[in-house]
Amino acid sequence: MSFPYVLKLGGNNPTFTKILHYWFDLLQYPPPKGKANWQALGGSFTKESQEMVTQFQVRYGLKPPPKRPFGEVRAAEWQQLGRLVGIKVWDPQLDACIEKGTGCPPPLEIIRFFNSIGGFQGNVLSGGINVYGPRFLSMYAEEFGGLDASALTGLGQFLNFMRSDKNLTDIRYAAYLMATVYKESWYSWQPIDEEGKGAGKKYGLPRTGTCGGKTYSRVYYGRGYIQITWEDNYQLADRELGLNCSLVANPERAKEPEIAYKIASNGMKNGWFDPSSTDYKLSDFISGNTCDYYNARKIVNINDTKTYSEIESYAKTFEVMLRACMFR
Repeated sequence: MSFPYVLKLGGNNPTFTKILHYWFDLLQYPPPKGKANWQALGGSFTKESQEMVTQFQVRYGLKPPPKRPFGEVRAAEWQQLGRLVGIKVWDPQLDACIEKGTGCPPPLEIIRFFNSIGGFQGNVLSGGINVYGPRFLSMYAEEFGGLDASALTGLGQFLNFMRSDKNLTDIRYAAYLMATVYKESWYSWQPIDEEGKGAGKKYGLPRTGTCGGKTYSRVYYGRGYIQITWEDNYQLADRELGLNCSLVANPERAKEPEIAYKIASNGMKNGWFDPSSTDYKLSDFISGNTCDYYNARKIVNINDTKTYSEIESYAKTFEVMLRACMFR
């Protein structure tokens, strides 16, 4: 049985062509130029539509069937678009107002159709996320620019840690974790010391850490992918990660990549970083239909309001990249 939703130049399927243009706009692909493409193009599959599809195929490695040209939309293209759009924008209670030109979500029957061919990707992970490295790095370079040798090594190591991370039960957790580490590591993907190593701050002086009945006089300034500070937090991480007092005794261990990753992941999942009584954690901002990347910054640094929007933007980008590149 042939696939009934093929779109190509000169074809006649205006409803699905409108949806194609609308979804490209949701993904801002290609970058919007003035008016929204889907409203301007409507249900006509034009040369511009063909060019957008060709760019999309090249970017995601979607080869057309033998003897067919680039620029046609078939099952593989619909599936990839559906994975990227995911649950980005739709409300099952709304009517099929895409036909009215008001920028509404697609109708339920369209959602059911794409579910049936595996097009839409949910949020739930079984614990960990595994991505196709070459495609992810290609998208990363396109979105964020190239990586030097140190950052490339660090990002590859970070992706490997994510593969077996049981805390990652939602793809949006993974996206926000990456966005936070990207910013907190100053875009290096390496565990680092905080700037100034605590100079001028109370935790920048030797303090007494206790563990296993012993006391240690150490400087517990910020270290890691997400800079953990204060002796209490080092003691907590040591205990929860089963490090047998080695982190309290030697806080430099917080910069060992595997330990740094576990501190970042467990800390964000379980609310280790918020010094207030709220103990903000990922599930407070990302759960079910709720995804508040903006206010999720409160998990790590509630007072750092100037970075709320920046990290929100990174999280949205990483979510699209992860959906596009993850193995299923």
